[in-house]
Amino acid sequence: MRALYLWHIVENMGGVYLTTEECTEPSGYVYRSSEEDFYTQIIADLKEAVAKLPVSTSDYGRATKVRQKRFWHAFICIIKIMRKR
Repeated sequence: MRALYLWHIVENMGGVYLTTEECTEPSGYVYRSSEEDFYTQIIADLKEAVAKLPVSTSDYGRATKVRQKRFWHAFICIIKIMRKR
């Protein structure tokens, strides 16, 4: 889910502050992360998610590694196109 939200953020607002750790107190200094940082985190999140999926399942419609690898390749193509803009 985080990968999807990060993609929406970077596509709509560009590079904003990116953190993957919990904020426990306000920070006096916040910097703007690059779009490349966002895409790198999106790819890392998706790789982690695919690694945790089962190879197959008897539940119709549930995600599996085979199905997600197809989605993964399509998503990577979209990211490469977006980066070229």
